[in-house]
Amino acid sequence: MSTISHPMIAREGWPALALAGLVALGLYFYTGALGSLPGVLAFAVTVYLLRDPDRSVFPDPLALVSPVQGRVADIVSAPDPWLDRQAWRIDVCNSPSDVFSFRSPTEGKVMEQWMRVRDGGYRYAIWVQTDEGDDVVLEIHVPRRSRWRLWHYPRTGERVGHGHRIGFYLFGGGYTVYAPVNSCPRVEIGKRVASGSDVLASLVHKERVTGLRAAS
Repeated sequence: MSTISHPMIAREGWPALALAGLVALGLYFYTGALGSLPGVLAFAVTVYLLRDPDRSVFPDPLALVSPVQGRVADIVSAPDPWLDRQAWRIDVCNSPSDVFSFRSPTEGKVMEQWMRVRDGGYRYAIWVQTDEGDDVVLEIHVPRRSRWRLWHYPRTGERVGHGHRIGFYLFGGGYTVYAPVNSCPRVEIGKRVASGSDVLASLVHKERVTGLRAAS
């Protein structure tokens, strides 16, 4: 398994972490050790919320890895509203106690991205097409007043890596992966999954795809 390394504290939260640290130091200098405890506690909570540990990415190029840490909420064959097709819809719930960074379920080219109003909120979606022509869509459910909590970095037309970090959604929310209807789900409802490490589904091909071929 390849390991994706990056700062252990999400860079999106560095300003908030610096502010919490300054508040804790200010309380210490003006009120002493006992008076600074609320500030120290706030700093510790901020560190915990912004943690972003390394992940060992599952090495099979046909495996669609979980984009986020959380719990599988639903698995159903349903219409894909982005590509107008039938697909496997796999929902993963990311709670405020989980890691907030999210990753690409597969390697490939970013074909399109959308931000649309739907069901009383926003839906951000990214369409990644693999080298073998499989279309995978990652959708993130964003409440109407919470767009400021979402950072997404891929650009349309560029490539993204298998399980690579592509964004951050502060305090978490709902994620949906739309996989080809001929793929095979590999997870059960209610299971806890880790981003990049756990497999949601496998793409199905007549010929076995190797990691070398997938990278060519």
